[in-house]
Amino acid sequence: MRNAECGMRNEPQGTSTPDLGEGGGLCRSFRIPHSTFSAAQAPPAVRIRKRSRGFSLIEVLAALAIFSMSIVGLIEGLGMAMAQWHSAENKAKALMLAENVMEEINYNSQLTPGQDGAQYDPPDDRFTWASEIEETDTPGLYKITVSITWTAGGQDRDVTLTTLRAEHSQAQLQYAVTE
Repeated sequence: MRNAECGMRNEPQGTSTPDLGEGGGLCRSFRIPHSTFSAAQAPPAVRIRKRSRGFSLIEVLAALAIFSMSIVGLIEGLGMAMAQWHSAENKAKALMLAENVMEEINYNSQLTPGQDGAQYDPPDDRFTWASEIEETDTPGLYKITVSITWTAGGQDRDVTLTTLRAEHSQAQLQYAVTE
């Protein structure tokens, strides 16, 4: 049977199928009720497509867990790098202070065996220095030791420089100046 309005054929039990008619196209007023066709029987344009795009909840949770662990590792790594940088900065500062004390001792023309030391003034007041001048078995040769100590992270740290210096007599100093 043909439906004259839209070019539809009426099938038994209230179902209808489109008739392409003379122009080969569907009637503009053609609508298929949802209850008439199942998804398997429906024409391709009406079939409900299962979405394959997007992520499942498990995939999102797994990605979030991996991301969280990598962020925690990154933050711990940055913390350790900062601690190492601070330690290296303190060690470099202590070494510079030890070299300054050693230069002051070497600047003096007269060496006297003994010990000396003090705490630095701010901003370097976390550092203390100690020096020791000892006579060696060789006459006129002295061993000079300079130590810088500080506390970092609850632990005592230190840097020690040691050198040997020969004491010059006044005659040797005058000879060096006149040449």
